[in-house]
Amino acid sequence: MFVTLEPCPMCSWAIIQSGIKAVYFGSYNPQYGYMLSHKFENTPYPKIYGGIEEQECDKILGEFFTRLREGK
Repeated sequence: MFVTLEPCPMCSWAIIQSGIKAVYFGSYNPQYGYMLSHKFENTPYPKIYGGIEEQECDKILGEFFTRLREGK
């Protein structure tokens, strides 16, 4: 699975339950990110690759939320 932002706890659990083998994400989420900071015992955990094109992902996310706040 490829995503722009590190998955939150709810998304992380859904990824684990679905049996996805690897997650690749761009931007780290220090407030709500869950994939790198937690391990689930007795659960097949996917391989995690973070920080891929991090600056570009940060830019994309920043522009998106700026437009959203401006109502565009």
